[in-house]
Amino acid sequence: MSLSLGPLALPLDTLLLFLTLGVFIGATKFLSGRRKIAGNEQLAERATSGIYIAALSALFLARTVFVIRFWSQYSEAPLHILNIRDGGFSASTGYFAFITALLLYCYRHKALLGVYVRGIAVALLVLVPGDLAMTLYKQGKSLPSEPVATLSGDTLSLSAYSGKPMVVNYWASWCPPCRREMPVLEAAQAANDDLHFIFVNQGETASAVATFLKRNRLKLDNVLLDRTRALSRSSGAAGLPTTLFFNRRGKLVDMHMGELSAARLQVYIDKLPAQSALHAQ
Repeated sequence: MSLSLGPLALPLDTLLLFLTLGVFIGATKFLSGRRKIAGNEQLAERATSGIYIAALSALFLARTVFVIRFWSQYSEAPLHILNIRDGGFSASTGYFAFITALLLYCYRHKALLGVYVRGIAVALLVLVPGDLAMTLYKQGKSLPSEPVATLSGDTLSLSAYSGKPMVVNYWASWCPPCRREMPVLEAAQAANDDLHFIFVNQGETASAVATFLKRNRLKLDNVLLDRTRALSRSSGAAGLPTTLFFNRRGKLVDMHMGELSAARLQVYIDKLPAQSALHAQ
């Protein structure tokens, strides 16, 4: 899921997180401004500084724990550790670190404890309904039915691949992050024969796609052509690359917008069997 703003597309979960942080900062500034007492004239500024320190600490620790967890993937390409655009963070670590950092900051600035507690309560009024709405959206999405073409010219729909969980990747040869993540997806396809990996090219001809694959020595199965981009629009993909994860019943489990690292892709793959079993009950 993403929000399209002209040429810019933002993942909604990232947008929700920044919105929640912004609401927390705004609420904290307002509440601390009302509590100015003797010797605490700069309470609002201190409150904001504490939030920034907590957010940076949470970001660093959440990334560190994620990298440690998937060190086998990152050790093969250490520079990918710095590419936080892959969304590779430990959410539980991040939330715990954020709250812990705020509490430690309050140890030095005790007047901020009540302000932060009320600010978090206000921020949760944004985070909880937003997260629930995205969860309900995912639960209601199924495989899109728009027809696509194979490289040989046949027409089919994604339902032809039902029976196994699916990883559906929307890509184009002119898209730099699409090209960078192709080897990762190629390796994952070779290593996971219990999944269908489907590569849906956006708006290019069969000859252009075949030439690109040959030039880059990519051996991909299930390469399809979405010439009018109707399939990606129906899926809610506003930018490239976008990767969707469906369980074996064709229900959407998750969506990732942007370049995938091997570690981040593994997180999504690990969720598919459990989600498939859950929906089968």
